[in-house]
Amino acid sequence: FVLGRSTAVQELVMLISSGDDIGTAAAAETLCLAASNEQGRALLAPVIESGTLDALLDSPNARARSAAASAIAKLGVASKALDTNSSDTDRLLNTAMLLLKGAEDVEQQEGKKLDAAAAAEDQANSARVTTERAVEVIAALITKSAVKDEIAHGSGRCTQALPRLCAACKDGRSAVAYGLAHIFASLTV
Repeated sequence: FVLGRSTAVQELVMLISSGDDIGTAAAAETLCLAASNEQGRALLAPVIESGTLDALLDSPNARARSAAASAIAKLGVASKALDTNSSDTDRLLNTAMLLLKGAEDVEQQEGKKLDAAAAAEDQANSARVTTERAVEVIAALITKSAVKDEIAHGSGRCTQALPRLCAACKDGRSAVAYGLAHIFASLTV
Protein backbone atom coordinates (compact mmCIF):
# COMPACT_ATOMS: atom_id res chain seq x y z
CA PHE A 1 0.00 0.00 0.00
CA VAL A 2 1.69 3.19 -1.24
CA LEU A 3 0.22 5.42 1.46
CA GLY A 4 2.02 3.32 4.04
CA ARG A 5 5.30 5.02 3.08
CA SER A 6 6.42 7.39 5.81
CA THR A 7 5.91 10.61 3.82
CA ALA A 8 3.17 9.62 1.37
CA VAL A 9 0.26 11.25 3.22
CA GLN A 10 2.21 14.47 3.76
CA GLU A 11 3.12 14.51 0.06
CA LEU A 12 -0.56 14.19 -0.86
CA VAL A 13 -1.42 17.11 1.41
CA MET A 14 1.36 19.18 -0.20
CA LEU A 15 0.09 18.23 -3.66
CA ILE A 16 -3.42 19.35 -2.69
CA SER A 17 -2.15 22.64 -1.30
CA SER A 18 -0.12 23.28 -4.49
CA GLY A 19 -3.27 24.40 -6.30
CA ASP A 20 -2.54 22.28 -9.38
CA ASP A 21 -5.92 21.04 -10.68
CA ILE A 22 -4.74 17.66 -11.92
CA GLY A 23 -2.58 17.03 -8.85
CA THR A 24 -5.34 18.07 -6.48
CA ALA A 25 -7.86 15.80 -8.20
CA ALA A 26 -5.44 12.86 -8.22
CA ALA A 27 -4.55 13.34 -4.56
CA ALA A 28 -8.23 13.64 -3.59
CA GLU A 29 -9.02 10.45 -5.54
CA THR A 30 -6.22 8.69 -3.66
CA LEU A 31 -7.65 9.83 -0.33
CA CYS A 32 -11.09 8.66 -1.43
CA LEU A 33 -9.74 5.23 -2.31
CA ALA A 34 -7.92 5.04 1.03
CA ALA A 35 -11.18 5.79 2.84
CA SER A 36 -12.68 2.67 1.25
CA ASN A 37 -10.86 0.19 3.46
CA GLU A 38 -9.79 -0.14 7.07
CA GLN A 39 -6.05 -0.03 6.42
CA GLY A 40 -6.37 3.11 4.33
CA ARG A 41 -8.66 4.84 6.83
CA ALA A 42 -6.03 4.34 9.55
CA LEU A 43 -3.55 6.36 7.49
CA LEU A 44 -5.88 9.31 6.97
CA ALA A 45 -5.79 10.70 10.52
CA PRO A 46 -3.35 13.53 9.65
CA VAL A 47 -5.48 14.50 6.64
CA ILE A 48 -8.61 14.68 8.76
CA GLU A 49 -6.91 16.52 11.63
CA SER A 50 -5.40 19.11 9.28
CA GLY A 51 -8.82 19.87 7.76
CA THR A 52 -7.60 18.99 4.27
CA LEU A 53 -10.71 16.96 3.38
CA ASP A 54 -12.98 19.75 4.58
CA ALA A 55 -11.00 22.28 2.55
CA LEU A 56 -11.36 20.09 -0.56
CA LEU A 57 -15.15 20.39 -0.27
CA ASP A 58 -14.69 24.05 -1.20
CA SER A 59 -12.28 23.37 -4.07
CA PRO A 60 -13.12 24.88 -7.46
CA ASN A 61 -12.17 21.47 -8.94
CA ALA A 62 -15.33 19.34 -9.19
CA ARG A 63 -13.41 16.04 -9.22
CA ALA A 64 -11.55 17.01 -6.04
CA ARG A 65 -14.82 18.10 -4.37
CA SER A 66 -16.57 14.88 -5.34
CA ALA A 67 -13.68 12.68 -4.16
CA ALA A 68 -13.48 14.58 -0.86
CA ALA A 69 -17.23 14.30 -0.29
CA SER A 70 -17.09 10.59 -1.01
CA ALA A 71 -14.11 10.13 1.33
CA ILE A 72 -15.83 12.02 4.15
CA ALA A 73 -19.04 10.01 3.66
CA LYS A 74 -17.07 6.74 3.71
CA LEU A 75 -15.20 7.77 6.85
CA GLY A 76 -18.42 8.90 8.52
CA VAL A 77 -20.24 5.69 7.68
CA ALA A 78 -17.30 3.55 8.83
CA SER A 79 -17.04 5.39 12.15
CA LYS A 80 -20.80 5.89 12.49
CA ALA A 81 -20.00 9.56 13.08
CA LEU A 82 -22.50 11.11 10.67
CA ASP A 83 -25.39 12.22 12.84
CA THR A 84 -28.66 13.25 11.28
CA ASN A 85 -28.27 16.75 12.72
CA SER A 86 -24.56 16.97 11.96
CA SER A 87 -23.23 19.96 10.04
CA ASP A 88 -21.08 17.44 8.15
CA THR A 89 -24.23 15.71 6.91
CA ASP A 90 -25.66 19.03 5.73
CA ARG A 91 -22.41 20.02 4.06
CA LEU A 92 -22.06 16.65 2.30
CA LEU A 93 -25.64 16.77 1.05
CA ASN A 94 -25.13 20.32 -0.18
CA THR A 95 -21.91 19.31 -1.97
CA ALA A 96 -23.60 16.27 -3.58
CA MET A 97 -26.48 18.41 -4.83
CA LEU A 98 -24.08 20.98 -6.29
CA LEU A 99 -22.07 18.19 -7.95
CA LEU A 100 -25.22 16.73 -9.53
CA LYS A 101 -26.18 20.17 -10.82
CA GLY A 102 -22.66 20.75 -12.15
CA ALA A 103 -22.61 17.38 -13.93
CA GLU A 104 -26.01 18.14 -15.42
CA ASP A 105 -24.75 21.52 -16.66
CA VAL A 106 -21.68 19.90 -18.26
CA GLU A 107 -23.85 17.33 -20.04
CA GLN A 108 -26.08 20.11 -21.40
CA GLN A 109 -23.06 22.07 -22.64
CA GLU A 110 -21.58 18.93 -24.20
CA GLY A 111 -24.28 18.94 -26.86
CA LYS A 112 -23.38 22.52 -27.81
CA LYS A 113 -19.62 21.96 -28.10
CA LEU A 114 -19.16 19.49 -30.92
CA ASP A 115 -16.11 21.22 -32.43
CA ALA A 116 -13.67 20.31 -29.63
CA ALA A 117 -14.19 16.54 -29.51
CA ALA A 118 -11.34 15.69 -27.12
CA ALA A 119 -12.30 18.40 -24.63
CA ALA A 120 -15.96 17.36 -24.82
CA GLU A 121 -15.02 13.72 -24.19
CA ASP A 122 -12.90 14.71 -21.18
CA GLN A 123 -15.76 16.84 -19.81
CA ALA A 124 -18.24 14.00 -20.34
CA ASN A 125 -15.96 11.61 -18.46
CA SER A 126 -15.55 14.14 -15.66
CA ALA A 127 -19.33 14.63 -15.49
CA ARG A 128 -19.81 10.85 -15.27
CA VAL A 129 -17.32 10.52 -12.42
CA THR A 130 -18.83 13.52 -10.64
CA THR A 131 -22.32 12.02 -10.93
CA GLU A 132 -21.07 8.68 -9.61
CA ARG A 133 -19.50 10.37 -6.57
CA ALA A 134 -22.55 12.52 -5.89
CA VAL A 135 -24.80 9.45 -6.00
CA GLU A 136 -22.36 7.59 -3.76
CA VAL A 137 -22.50 10.39 -1.17
CA ILE A 138 -26.30 10.62 -1.29
CA ALA A 139 -26.54 6.81 -0.98
CA ALA A 140 -24.43 7.01 2.18
CA LEU A 141 -26.57 9.82 3.62
CA ILE A 142 -30.01 8.56 2.57
CA THR A 143 -30.41 6.42 5.69
CA LYS A 144 -30.76 9.62 7.72
CA SER A 145 -34.42 10.59 8.11
CA ALA A 146 -33.75 14.31 7.69
CA VAL A 147 -31.88 13.70 4.42
CA LYS A 148 -34.63 11.39 3.18
CA ASP A 149 -37.31 13.99 4.00
CA GLU A 150 -35.35 16.79 2.39
CA ILE A 151 -34.85 14.87 -0.86
CA ALA A 152 -38.39 13.49 -0.97
CA HIS A 153 -40.19 16.71 -0.06
CA GLY A 154 -37.74 19.31 -1.29
CA SER A 155 -35.92 22.20 0.29
CA GLY A 156 -33.91 25.17 -0.87
CA ARG A 157 -30.94 23.04 -1.88
CA CYS A 158 -32.90 19.94 -2.89
CA THR A 159 -35.69 21.37 -5.05
CA GLN A 160 -34.34 19.53 -8.08
CA ALA A 161 -32.95 16.48 -6.26
CA LEU A 162 -35.47 13.94 -7.52
CA PRO A 163 -35.44 15.12 -11.15
CA ARG A 164 -31.63 15.12 -11.13
CA LEU A 165 -31.50 11.65 -9.59
CA CYS A 166 -34.01 10.41 -12.16
CA ALA A 167 -31.94 11.95 -14.95
CA ALA A 168 -28.91 10.02 -13.67
CA CYS A 169 -30.88 6.81 -14.28
CA LYS A 170 -30.54 7.03 -18.06
CA ASP A 171 -28.02 4.17 -18.16
CA GLY A 172 -29.14 1.33 -15.92
CA ARG A 173 -25.86 -0.53 -16.42
CA SER A 174 -23.52 2.17 -15.13
CA ALA A 175 -21.87 2.27 -11.72
CA VAL A 176 -24.52 4.77 -10.66
CA ALA A 177 -27.36 2.24 -10.95
CA TYR A 178 -26.69 0.43 -7.67
CA GLY A 179 -26.48 3.68 -5.68
CA LEU A 180 -29.65 5.00 -7.29
CA ALA A 181 -31.48 1.75 -6.54
CA HIS A 182 -30.44 2.08 -2.90
CA ILE A 183 -31.53 5.73 -2.77
CA PHE A 184 -34.94 5.08 -4.34
CA ALA A 185 -35.52 1.99 -2.16
CA SER A 186 -34.72 4.05 0.94
CA LEU A 187 -37.04 6.83 -0.15
CA THR A 188 -39.94 4.41 -0.50
CA VAL A 189 -39.49 2.86 2.96
